[in-house]
Amino acid sequence: MPLSRQLINNILNYNLGSRAYSPAHPADVYVGLSTTEVTDISNISASVTAMSYLLKVVTLTATNIFKEGDSIIVAGVDAGFTTTNIDGTWVCDAGTNSTTIIFTVDTQPTGTTPQTISVGTVTGDIIVEPSGGDAYARVSYSNDASPQQWTVSTNGELENTTAVTFPESTASWGTALSVFIADAASAGNILWYYTLSPSINIQANTVISFAAGDIVGSLT
Repeated sequence: MPLSRQLINNILNYNLGSRAYSPAHPADVYVGLSTTEVTDISNISASVTAMSYLLKVVTLTATNIFKEGDSIIVAGVDAGFTTTNIDGTWVCDAGTNSTTIIFTVDTQPTGTTPQTISVGTVTGDIIVEPSGGDAYARVSYSNDASPQQWTVSTNGELENTTAVTFPESTASWGTALSVFIADAASAGNILWYYTLSPSINIQANTVISFAAGDIVGSLT
């Protein structure tokens, strides 16, 4: 189960840059399921201070949390940017630097070209958690319990010591493609993620459980 980009940056900044560890160590983490494949930019959200576009190239002025080749799904941007036809898949292009992020978009935005707009948010790939019925919830798993619920890492890996069991589904939850660990019961920051192989088709009246040792966190 690899680390998210945000957690990797946090570890590096804390250990090598003498910066505060932010977000702080959570007392509990939360294990969740996603019907989309989680990536290391799934929970990234950048506040955009300016945007311009020319043909199908969108240039954003923001803190660069993307890297060349990243592909994100953008939805609901039309209202924030007061333009149309820019929702869809964006691919981060060569030329990205510390203050400017360059993307190509599927469809040419409408309006005067080029156009500069001064407000908006760009969000990475969306995590879609099961919504069928009312039973699904992320499972809380303690970081601070005694005895510890995680093994001690001695080889760059650690694992859960007790089972992580989701509530019984009351309706179909669809097909779970990923499992992830976050620092909040909803929203929050993704810390680790893993693509399930095989994926799990969750029908009604099903209990999904990960036994002790099934969830392995690593630094790779």
